Amino acid sequence: SPIKKLGKKNELNIKINNPSKKDLKNVELNIEIENYQNTIFIDLPKNEKTTTIIGYTDESIGIKSGEIRLYDNNINFDDKYFFNYNVRENLNILLINGEDATNNIENVLNLDPFYITNTTTTTTITREDFTKKDLVIINGANKLSKGIINYISDFSLAGGTVSLFPGKSPNQTDWNE
Repeated sequence: SPIKKLGKKNELNIKINNPSKKDLKNVELNIEIENYQNTIFIDLPKNEKTTTIIGYTDESIGIKSGEIRLYDNNINFDDKYFFNYNVRENLNILLINGEDATNNIENVLNLDPFYITNTTTTTTITREDFTKKDLVIINGANKLSKGIINYISDFSLAGGTVSLFPGKSPNQTDWNE
């Protein structure tokens, strides 16, 4: 999942390619993520890609740095892979309901206290509603005003995520902007 939650099990999917003409047996793979360390040994068939999954749990919020290191005794420059991700305490969501909005989206979000949801409508939305939001969901809107389109565009350009669920009769021109 792209969303990492505090105290929840994560899976790290690691895909390794062995383009060589020989099988590699019992290759050491070391994984380090903050205070978590794990070493496994895997077989890499020749000319194949192998995927392995490592399970772990993040115990604190914030930016996490990780490294995957492969010890294959061949070329060393490609043996390390570095990555970062953010573990969040919650996700702030703005739910904008239109004339054909359903309760389903809000009901699902309310199942998990991780999601902090502020709900408004297409007729009462303001630019301030977008402040400190991670995700904006448009729920059941047919027509989007120029103001809403600008707010959504600015939010998206600033790195925010937008999910669109049109109403029963969406104005195609509005939705394509």
